[in-house]
Amino acid sequence: MIAELTSFDHSRCNGPCLRMPHTHQPAFAAYSRASSGAPWTAHSIHVLALEGDLIARLTPFVKPGAPRLFDVFGLPLTLSDAPSPG
Repeated sequence: MIAELTSFDHSRCNGPCLRMPHTHQPAFAAYSRASSGAPWTAHSIHVLALEGDLIARLTPFVKPGAPRLFDVFGLPLTLSDAPSPG
């Protein structure tokens, strides 16, 4: 399972997801949008705590505070040209 995280397949997200830079634990940033023509906006950051080859905890950081964390990690608040899932 952990090997799958290190080679994360972004097509499995329901929208764009970015691997988080500069973290000591696996973490992913997710984006959402209001409609099919709208830009993708910062939604949440998910941090995984690992124990061996297992995920021990998942800590989500969601709105309203999550977008501030996107700035901290140097991630964009919006993605206008991300491909649609599917």
